[in-house]
Amino acid sequence: MATQNFSTVIAHATDADFRTWGLEFSTALQACGLAQTTDTGQINWTTVLRPTAANGVGGYEIYKFTDALQATDPIFIKLEYGTGPVATQPGVWVTIGTATNGAGTLSGNLSSRTAMWPYDRAAGGIRSTSTPYQSYFCFDGSYLGVIHKLEGLTAYNGGVWPNAAFMIGRPSDSSGNYIGGGYVFLKNTAAFGTPQNNPWIIFCMNTTTGVSYSTTSYFSLAPYSLSATMIPSGDIQVFPCFASMPLITPVNWAIYGLIAETSQGTTAHTAVLGAAQDYLMIGSGAMGAALPNNTLYSLLMKFQ
Repeated sequence: MATQNFSTVIAHATDADFRTWGLEFSTALQACGLAQTTDTGQINWTTVLRPTAANGVGGYEIYKFTDALQATDPIFIKLEYGTGPVATQPGVWVTIGTATNGAGTLSGNLSSRTAMWPYDRAAGGIRSTSTPYQSYFCFDGSYLGVIHKLEGLTAYNGGVWPNAAFMIGRPSDSSGNYIGGGYVFLKNTAAFGTPQNNPWIIFCMNTTTGVSYSTTSYFSLAPYSLSATMIPSGDIQVFPCFASMPLITPVNWAIYGLIAETSQGTTAHTAVLGAAQDYLMIGSGAMGAALPNNTLYSLLMKFQ
């Protein structure tokens, strides 16, 4: 497993700006070990031009998982880079499939093509083109976690959000071991107010039956509305996340935690399924059990 952790600025006003943040994103993925395919027509970061119209795509890359399950349960990821809902905003789109035609088109058990920006980001934009924002990438062969430019952009009602935030991984058995037969896609869908108050969508695909399931809530359970730590020893409380495949199946790469116990950008070493792992508090995400105050809890993503 490998991680990338860096703090850099972001802008999207020129071709050079686009090439800078896009190449940074691409380089981080590959530095973590995600394997780029040989599909033709993939983006050239030396010559690509910034799309000048909103929602314009400059190019794409195709990646694949590298674990032993890839031979029998393949997962391919198409990343498109371009301009977001406003001409000066960056844009990233994600599609997941189980096959590729070798020329950039995914097929098989597909997810929807999804823009990686929150609700009404057209009302916001890049917070500052001179302030560095933190990014976190992690890949272990069976799971990919991406947080690019944490709190670097604004959206509806002043909510702050990364340029892109998503996790893709295989489900797990009760011991935390990855299993085949499907994939899980955690993605942001809307931002309101504080960074902790942003709902996520979980998309679950059973690649054996082709059945998929998606919801904005009920993928984790936690005690009602805790606003402060209940553990005097300094330990933390964490709560597992589950996928519907449609059999309810745990995932070992995403958990929920109490914001009062783990600050944004810090890691917690804990065992939820199987062996203990490092999880990064990303400081954003709606509580999976749809509690009335979403600002109390946040997603932590596997980061080691």
